[in-house]
Amino acid sequence: MWAVILGSHQPYHASACWIFEDQATAERFAAYVTAEIDPAQVLKAADPASELLNWREHIAPSIPVEPA
Repeated sequence: MWAVILGSHQPYHASACWIFEDQATAERFAAYVTAEIDPAQVLKAADPASELLNWREHIAPSIPVEPA
């Protein structure tokens, strides 16, 4: 699966708008969106549960916890 991410003229403002099964279609659609709306990029879509578990195992432990 491939996601076309729509960018913005504002920094850190983007949204995943379209999901495609094949990269070629995603690339073609991203080119269309870039020409007609805003810059778009194609990224390989990841399984959301795997992403959350990966974050929990590798990123979360390095975040400092403030004492209550």
